[in-house]
Formats: sequence, structure tokens, C-alpha cells
Amino acid sequence: MDVKDIIAIVVAEQLKGTCTEFEEVLEKVLDEFAATDAYTVDEMLDATANMVEQCTKCGWWFEPSELVAADNSDTEPGICDDCRRYE
Repeated sequence: MDVKDIIAIVVAEQLKGTCTEFEEVLEKVLDEFAATDAYTVDEMLDATANMVEQCTKCGWWFEPSELVAADNSDTEPGICDDCRRYE
């Protein structure tokens, strides 16, 4: 596991259960690791893709398995249980 993987894990863990902007958390974590300019937002979005996803309705972050498409398919981005309840 390299530093990028560790940073991705920390970013994902700090995002889960929040509606914080990805860039805000990434900047904070990169500062903690003294790697401020080491990775781009796009690189880290790719690195965290299997660990955390944002609900397309409310903007809160969840584990990917917690988000389901409105029509229960895999063809559209997922939404959280709360948003599905009120659709």
C-alpha cells in the first residue's frame, strides 16, 4: 500500500456521513500528510471511488453499497435511503 492509497482511505473515512465538499477534506488530509501538491482532485476521486460515493440528491457521502438508483438499476447514479423515501 502506498501513500496515495492511505490518503484515499483517510479521505473516504472522513467524508462518510457528511455533506462536506470533497476538495475541503482532501486539502485537509493532504496537509496532514505534508503532501499538499502531490495529488489532483481527479486522481483522488478515482482512488476513493470504491470507498465512498455522494448521493446525487442530498450530497451526503456514503459507502457505495448504501446508494441505489431510484429505479433499482445500476444505470444511473445512486441515491440514499432518505432521498428514496421522499421521492
